[in-house]
Amino acid sequence: MSDRTREKLIKAGLYVVMMAVIILLAVLLIKSVSSKLLEGFAGQGDWHYEALPGDYEIWRINAEDIRLIAVEEKGKGSGQTVVGPYISAFWHDERYIVVKQYPGKKDGNYDRFYYCIDSETGEVSGPLDNMGYSAKCGEWGIQIEEWILTVPKPEGAVW
Repeated sequence: MSDRTREKLIKAGLYVVMMAVIILLAVLLIKSVSSKLLEGFAGQGDWHYEALPGDYEIWRINAEDIRLIAVEEKGKGSGQTVVGPYISAFWHDERYIVVKQYPGKKDGNYDRFYYCIDSETGEVSGPLDNMGYSAKCGEWGIQIEEWILTVPKPEGAVW
């Protein structure tokens, strides 16, 4: 823009109005983009699986924290942790829930535990190693044919 044109715009007051509009649009664009970026980091991909028996749900809190929760009321978002973190897979029928837990690394290796939950009595058996898990499944008559993986989001889980 030439100096002569700029002087004409300033004299007419249009330059000030034009700059105010440009600044306002820039601020709105920056605010919109930054809020979308922040939303993407907080809670993206979190879900809960409500189809368990009794008052239990599986919650994905974040990528490193998936846990079994005893809920106060289904779908209301509050409860107490029963097993977690990190549940990699689970199974359930009308009464029992079984979860695989990887609580973290120890001596360079990941530990793996199992928990068996009776939703009718509230009994929680675990952490169990492979032998304890097999014994508890035999005692309760549990026959797991297929585990439900927590990654990717299980079918039936809701955001």
